[in-house]
Amino acid sequence: MPKHMTGKKISKSHTTLIEAAIPIAKALEKMPEVKKIAFGKIPKPINNGRHHLKIDNEPNGGLRLTVRGNRSIQTIYVSTSDSEKTKRELEKKFGQ
Repeated sequence: MPKHMTGKKISKSHTTLIEAAIPIAKALEKMPEVKKIAFGKIPKPINNGRHHLKIDNEPNGGLRLTVRGNRSIQTIYVSTSDSEKTKRELEKKFGQ
């Protein structure tokens, strides 16, 4: 069931998250190097699968996270002053 999330680092345009993305978003909010978090829209449901986190570097120096839950996928865009540190912390906590 999608949840709404708010906070000072959360973009106000789209605040709905899939269940699998909630702990990731909460961890991002606690990282001092993270400046802004923007959630992508949730597409139509997909076939069953296991949770997965994919982290890609963006040309602007930020990160694009693709979070897969049991039945849905969501993209999270992260503006950060230290993308490598943010990426390492996410990989350590959530694997990849």
